[in-house]
Amino acid sequence: MRYEKYLSKDGNDTPYTAQTTFNDTALKIIDAAMKLFIENGYNKVTTRDIATKADVNLGLIPYYFKTKENLAGEVMVHLNDQVYEEVFHVEISNLGIAEKLYIYTYLLRKRIYTYCPDFMLEYTATNTGNSQISNVFRKMSQELIQEYHLNVTPEKNEFYMSALKGAERILILRCANNELSCTEKDITDLILSNYFFNLGISDQEIANIILRSEQFLENYH
Repeated sequence: MRYEKYLSKDGNDTPYTAQTTFNDTALKIIDAAMKLFIENGYNKVTTRDIATKADVNLGLIPYYFKTKENLAGEVMVHLNDQVYEEVFHVEISNLGIAEKLYIYTYLLRKRIYTYCPDFMLEYTATNTGNSQISNVFRKMSQELIQEYHLNVTPEKNEFYMSALKGAERILILRCANNELSCTEKDITDLILSNYFFNLGISDQEIANIILRSEQFLENYH
């Protein structure tokens, strides 16, 4: 379960909390880890490799992130943010926030599987792999709630986003193990349609969101 990583294993263990801001040293570690994970995948890279690449003391990695898995989660969040900047260099101001969220999610999946498929799959296979919600998705989801005037509290939205990430993780792993046959679009349609429905958007509007998004993607290069 997603919440398990926040549960203390003993009375002296302080759980890791995902962050939104980092100092220069922590950012150097994230950048080094990102480069190594993209090049070599998740499993082959050690924290010593990352410390060497970042030119920092090895002890700073557990100081800032506690574990390699937590660091990989921050790398995934930063990858999300980077891809967002790449994707939205085109003009899509005529689209609503729901369509932008769909397009971002779909293109993000395609970009990550193109750039670093080994890292994505190996990290997802860890205990809490790929469970963090990116800063970009969280921001866009709040804009979506406001645009559609939905009666959803931040706590409820966090619950729904966590359910989305859980479903996405299971689908990724089962597809990778050839237990299911599905495309990036199949996964995007399923997880986002469920998320939109949980927020209170009607089935008809969800269908319209997907159709408008597909029309944009047909012309996107």
